[in-house]
Parts: sequence; C-alpha cells; structure tokens
Amino acid sequence: MNLPAFFQTAFLLVVLFAFSPRLQAGASNKNGNPFGNGSFFPTSGTFNGVLRGVDTVGVTAFTTGTNTTLTGGPLYLYQADVGVYDDTMSVYATLDPSANSLSAFIAPSTNTPATPNTANNVSSGGGSFQASLKNSPPNQTYSGSGVISEIVDTNTAPVTTVNYNFVINGCRIGN
Repeated sequence: MNLPAFFQTAFLLVVLFAFSPRLQAGASNKNGNPFGNGSFFPTSGTFNGVLRGVDTVGVTAFTTGTNTTLTGGPLYLYQADVGVYDDTMSVYATLDPSANSLSAFIAPSTNTPATPNTANNVSSGGGSFQASLKNSPPNQTYSGSGVISEIVDTNTAPVTTVNYNFVINGCRIGN
C-alpha cells in the first residue's frame, strides 16, 4: 500500500511528537553535575572579583571556607582621590549555599602590619561585603556591595576615617 507523501509526513510528525516527552536527555540532571544545570557547587571554592566605587577600583581572588577555617585572599585597591595603591588587605569569605549568598570581611593581611604608608599617611582599615550567588552553568557568579574604610592622617588635622562604598562582581574559578 502506497500512501501519498502528505500522509507519510503527517504520520512521521505524529510519531515524533508522541514520543518527544521521553527525549529530554540531560534536561533534569539531578545528580549534581556542575557542568549540567549548575544545581550543585561545593561550599568551598576559589573566586575572583572586580571591585568598583567612586574613585576606587580593585581586584581580588579569595577562597571560601567555613567559619572555623577562613583563608584570606589578597585585595589590591587603587584610590584615585588620594592617589594611593593599597595591597595590605585581604578578603575572608564564607558561602551559604542554602541562601545563595556570599559574606566577606576585609581586614589587614596578617603578614603586613597595619602601619601608615609614610608617603601618603594612610593606614589599612577594613570593611565587608554581601553578595548574591547565581548559577549560570557551568559558572557560578556573584554580585553585591559593601564598604571599605581607610584611616587617613594628614598631619595637619585629626585622624579621619574615609568610607568607600563599592560594588563587587566575580565568578568561581575553582573548587
């Protein structure tokens, strides 16, 4: 029996659409494969970040950990309003996977004392930021905001603290 081409095509389309719900290979991926839908990333990981604010730009790379094992990663800042490059601080971060958030505090590095920069009379202060995590398979990105405080001694006025608000964006670069 030889059917016209129209009926052959229609029959083929009906067969394809009838069985298409079963053809979703890899769409669910509930096994936690980070290269699938990005539903699983470990709590510990290495992240990079770019920090931007008014007269402030910086870069960092840090490792997240638990509250009992924090490892600082370097933070390199340039503050254009006072013409200072600051590499004396580190970022210490924790990751909360259930809240999809990243919390970090910024403090002077343990290997660099918080002493004034003799040329610019600036001491390291500290700060913090909060960020939201977003899964963009196969990447995990974050964005947030925070503040850094610098202690400035001009030798002509009392010591002051300058707060620099910033936004930070970055992504996971390793586990």
